[in-house]
Amino acid sequence: MGVARSFYHMIEAKRFAQLDPAVGQKTQIVWIPPSGDPLLFQDDGVTTMEKWSKIFGLKDTEELDKDEVRSQFNEGARKAALTQHVLFHPGE
Repeated sequence: MGVARSFYHMIEAKRFAQLDPAVGQKTQIVWIPPSGDPLLFQDDGVTTMEKWSKIFGLKDTEELDKDEVRSQFNEGARKAALTQHVLFHPGE
């Protein structure tokens, strides 16, 4: 799985486990990379998750909804289409 999907499943498992009152709020993560050498993370249940959320989690897309960004995207897509000799005419 990719990083974002792996992170999502880790968050989902953590929140599900914490529904049980016997499970504490602290975070203990064993990450097993492709090399097979496991890494252990332990913290207060907030620090690592907040840090990783900023890096790997979903980003606020409000900035992407601005007219200037949309026009930059449209211009970039138009140039890419011309570069690749792909002609697309909206509405046809």
